[in-house]
Amino acid sequence: MPDPIRILYLEDDPKDAALVKTRLEEAGVPCAIHVVDTRDVYMAAINRGGIDLILADYKVPGYDGMQALAFAKEHCPGVPFIFVTGTMGDEKAAMTIRLGAVDYLLKDRLERLPSAVRHAVDEAQSAAAHRGRATRHAVTVRMPCMDGFSLPPQQMSQ
Repeated sequence: MPDPIRILYLEDDPKDAALVKTRLEEAGVPCAIHVVDTRDVYMAAINRGGIDLILADYKVPGYDGMQALAFAKEHCPGVPFIFVTGTMGDEKAAMTIRLGAVDYLLKDRLERLPSAVRHAVDEAQSAAAHRGRATRHAVTVRMPCMDGFSLPPQQMSQ
């Protein structure tokens, strides 16, 4: 059995949070959802780390989804962010994608939620693996030494 997807969900309505959790469970998506409903608790959860995916309502009292997205992109840029909201016009939806959200879903149309969650997490894991491979396969730059020999940069400081 795969490890559960660790989801941080910014949502102020417990019924909506329960609906999302139920929809993912019914689709067989293994997940552990941590629901937060305030800016401070959201920020603290991000700062703690250990998150695979962020879901967020666009409107939470005292905090909006765009602020939540900006904070996430600054503090955990590799974690995918999906809006799950009651209403969002096309212009706002396009803007959220331009600013870094990977998807948006309307609460009254959650059929795509399981596939959107799986896709976002798979893409993030692939990107992280690619970054890891790129780092491991980086070309060693050799720096000239005074005596004509060269050393890799990590040996120059020894």
